[in-house]
Amino acid sequence: MKMRIFPSLSLKVTGLCPSELYTFFIDMVLVQPNVFKHNAGQWVVSGQADEYPPQQLNCPLIYIQEDSPKLGSYWMESGVNFTRVKITNSKTSKSSDNMIYVYSMHQYLPRIHIARKLDPIHPARTCGLESSRFGLSGNHAASARPAGMGLELVGSYVIPGTQFHTVTAYQNPDVIRVKIENNPFAKGFRNRQDELKNEEMCGSAGTRADVFL
Repeated sequence: MKMRIFPSLSLKVTGLCPSELYTFFIDMVLVQPNVFKHNAGQWVVSGQADEYPPQQLNCPLIYIQEDSPKLGSYWMESGVNFTRVKITNSKTSKSSDNMIYVYSMHQYLPRIHIARKLDPIHPARTCGLESSRFGLSGNHAASARPAGMGLELVGSYVIPGTQFHTVTAYQNPDVIRVKIENNPFAKGFRNRQDELKNEEMCGSAGTRADVFL
């Protein structure tokens, strides 16, 4: 199963060097080593999580923002969005599908990484980012970077309040309603809802007509 993250993540960045190239990418941090279940309107721990990521995984763990690399001036003017990233619980999804592998019924926190294109003439030069903008988490410092891309990691950041539980079916009726009403990729759900409403209206009208006849 694969789904886009909704609401999607969009960022405003400052403090980049306008003339240098930057790549943005994202991965998912397992917040707690637990499996959850939704019970009586609440998320409760139901077991111990397996090691993440699992062994023998044939699915990406990071997603590189599709506009990367771009100049710092571009990112600071246009912002950064991750509307195309998807999460999946399939171990065999291809990177061309914009996938990040996650376990279902676990809690994750999106983590954004910023990497600068290495300057072959001045390889030691660095350019900082205002970490206070995102709330840098020392516990989630990244140790990996996309291999073979000539990138230098500038920083890794998490946005407080963006943690979420991964599900294969929505557990909360209010969440279902909000997502169907606002998610641009839920057109099929909206159309089906409209059909059901029309069927209900027709059925009610028919009943009233029978009564008045």
